Amino acid sequence: MSLAIKGKAAHIVPRQRQSQGSHGKADHSSRKQSVDSAYHNSNEISNLTDQYAQSLQQQIQLLQIENAFLKEQQVKREENEQERIRNIEMEEQYRADKFRQEQQAKEFEDLQHRRESVSQINQSRRGTTTQILARGNEVSINGETWCQLPPHHPPIPAIISDRSQYSQRIGRDRSAYDYYHRDRREYSVPCFPRSRQPSSMRERSFVMNQTFEREESMMQDLEDAIEKNSQLEKDIVATRERELDNEKVINSLSTRIKLIEIEKKEEIESMVSEKKSLLEELLHMQKRIDELAPACAEKELKIVAKDNEKLDLSKKLRLANSDISHLQTSMMHLRDEVSSKDNELKSMNDDILYLKSQLLIVESESRELKAKDLENQERIHAYIQQTREYELTQINDKKLIDKVIEENSSLIKENAKVSTKLSRLESVDYTYKQRELKEAQNNSDLVLELKAALQQEKSSSHGMLNKIEIMRQRCEDLEKSILDRDKSEDENIMERSRVEKELNALHALSKSLSSENKILREEKLINEEIIDELKGKIRALEMSIRSTQGIYQEKERQCAAKIQELEDDASKKHQKYLEFEEISKTLHQITALLPSKTSGMTHILPKDCSN
Repeated sequence: MSLAIKGKAAHIVPRQRQSQGSHGKADHSSRKQSVDSAYHNSNEISNLTDQYAQSLQQQIQLLQIENAFLKEQQVKREENEQERIRNIEMEEQYRADKFRQEQQAKEFEDLQHRRESVSQINQSRRGTTTQILARGNEVSINGETWCQLPPHHPPIPAIISDRSQYSQRIGRDRSAYDYYHRDRREYSVPCFPRSRQPSSMRERSFVMNQTFEREESMMQDLEDAIEKNSQLEKDIVATRERELDNEKVINSLSTRIKLIEIEKKEEIESMVSEKKSLLEELLHMQKRIDELAPACAEKELKIVAKDNEKLDLSKKLRLANSDISHLQTSMMHLRDEVSSKDNELKSMNDDILYLKSQLLIVESESRELKAKDLENQERIHAYIQQTREYELTQINDKKLIDKVIEENSSLIKENAKVSTKLSRLESVDYTYKQRELKEAQNNSDLVLELKAALQQEKSSSHGMLNKIEIMRQRCEDLEKSILDRDKSEDENIMERSRVEKELNALHALSKSLSSENKILREEKLINEEIIDELKGKIRALEMSIRSTQGIYQEKERQCAAKIQELEDDASKKHQKYLEFEEISKTLHQITALLPSKTSGMTHILPKDCSN
């Protein structure tokens, strides 16, 4: 009896210790569960805050892109307004220049009409031959005005028509009195001795012939100068025609440049519209992503809840395993006790009957323990099956979570790539626009410089024309002075009552004519120098026009090269646009696939919970 009680007490004491250890482990596991739940909650909160921060950053980037786009549009509008103002100013300048050219052409035509009338008058004058007529004691030129000679005047020939023969005859007579002394003050008129009174008429006629010859030579010089001026005017007209042709070429080039600028503007507008459409698509995709973000967050929360459930189940499994291990140890102890009792029964043959009753009790207890062992084994098998099922569900959930994470990471990477490509394209577009603006400004500056050079050349040509007009006015003044001199000579012929006064007047006229001849020669030399300068300037203008033509040809080549570059850039941008369309299609496909995957996950999760 004492042995049996000791065995029972030994069997009962470890049970109490096991119960105390199980209560301590339960407290420790509850603490661990609370710590793990707090850690998971903090992780969920941090993930949600990160997602919210990323969405805010994306929205900020989109707003920055929109602001940059609006700023670029404002800059473009301002540049378009400035270009329109410049075009208006250029048109006004062109109209003013055209009006000035028309006025100058009208003035030039008036001057040509005047010159033609003057040349006709001169030709009519050339056709008439001056004749000196004598009638008794009266003398006249061409029979217009008659003047009476003094009574002491010797008779003169009736008609002096052939001046050359008369001058030859006077030259023969002049050889007879070349040896006489001449007065220094009257060097232009030959000094004859006073003793020879019959030859005074010859001397006077000789002086008159000299004056007429000088006048004829002066008229010839004037005609030559007029012819040279007419030739210069023709050259100037030719240069003006060339300038007009060059202006036409400039206008055609400016129209081409305008057409090219219009084409560029249209291309830029098309690119801007494409950019707007891409931005709209990006905004639509961002909205879709924002719409899908809460669903993804809900699914992540469900996944976190399932993870927490899995952790709870794993903790329960651990507790069950610890209980099973304790039961196994107790079974081992019981087996040891049974073996010791068998040995005692074998050794104690004397107490067999008494021990049989105890053995029956022990057998019943052992049966109960066996039944408990079987139940425990069945429970262990059930727990093992449950753990396997939980492991399978955990593996499936992990696979699904990994797939979702990979899809989210791929979407984030694709969005990052698209954003980087868009930023690169925007930077390339901005740099290209800046280059186009710089090139357009350089072209406009060159055109303005060329127009300024043309205006300077026009002003210089106007100055030369003014100088030519001044010279023409001088020639007209000379013609008027010659006419006045003719009138004065007529008056002197009318007033030949006093021969001495006529001689003094003739001497004065000869002196003045000689001085005027000198002045005319000097003016002629000056005019020739001016004409040479004008010819040099005309040559310089022709050279400058040729250089401008070369510059315009080079600009046309540059424009053609730029047009080709723009076409290449447009083709490249079109290819990039096609790539963007493909990327957008892939994004649409991904967004179309996302809800189906999320619905599949929602269908799978209840099954796992039921298991």
